[in-house]
Amino acid sequence: MKKLYLNTGGINTIFNDLKDSLNGTLTLENNQYNLLVKSKNANGVINGISLNKHISYLQFNIFFNEDIELSIESCVNSPILYTYCFEGNLTHSFGMNGERKKIKSGQTGIIKNTSNINSVLYFEGYKQVRFSMICVNTYNAEMSENSQLFFDINKVFNSKSG
Repeated sequence: MKKLYLNTGGINTIFNDLKDSLNGTLTLENNQYNLLVKSKNANGVINGISLNKHISYLQFNIFFNEDIELSIESCVNSPILYTYCFEGNLTHSFGMNGERKKIKSGQTGIIKNTSNINSVLYFEGYKQVRFSMICVNTYNAEMSENSQLFFDINKVFNSKSG
């Protein structure tokens, strides 16, 4: 099993980390990131765009040549991730030892981390996976023109109990 790590940050940081981890070729055209991966680790395409400083969209269409663990650095202000799986399976846990929850083809998952434990995505090797992810950063949204919307979203997906 191969382990990959992503640092939190803007979409540019995410795509550069993915490029380095998967040995891909990254291009930027009309503010859209396109990562073409043809390596011993994986084959496929990862696309993404930042719609504004609070909302980004990522789309994965990739075939991994072995089981992959993708650990995403977390913090209290991690974004809310809305995920939809088109094909294959995607499994998630909070930390390596956390409870694993599978998102199957045709299913949606909403992921919000309120602790410093990394979010981990697991991909099965030798199986195509195609999913999209909308990342909504509600941190410091009070300065935004849609501040009430971000406040309401944060209220729904944040609880004092964690």
